[in-house]
Amino acid sequence: MFKRHKQRLGQQTFRSILNEVAPENASRLMGRARTANKLAKSLHGRSRVRAYAVKSRAVLGLTTTFPDQVRIVIDFNTPRFVVVQAPAACFGLHVPVGLFRRG
Repeated sequence: MFKRHKQRLGQQTFRSILNEVAPENASRLMGRARTANKLAKSLHGRSRVRAYAVKSRAVLGLTTTFPDQVRIVIDFNTPRFVVVQAPAACFGLHVPVGLFRRG
């Protein structure tokens, strides 16, 4: 059978460490997405596409890893986009709806 290890007093488990750093990691991902978005607006061509790809990967990582810390809102003014909001970051970013479709 499996032996369960007893946790010593004062020692943290891996899960408790992950829970402790989760808000910081989520805000870093949102910051990365915001920086990539600002950069993409100032670029043209392939560089712009790549910057938006970085933004999309960061937002997708944020929504899959920290779903309880994000809100996805439909923006009726932009039909093929949704707004991903992180209440802790006090802002949101538009991302294509297709980003969330599995294919």
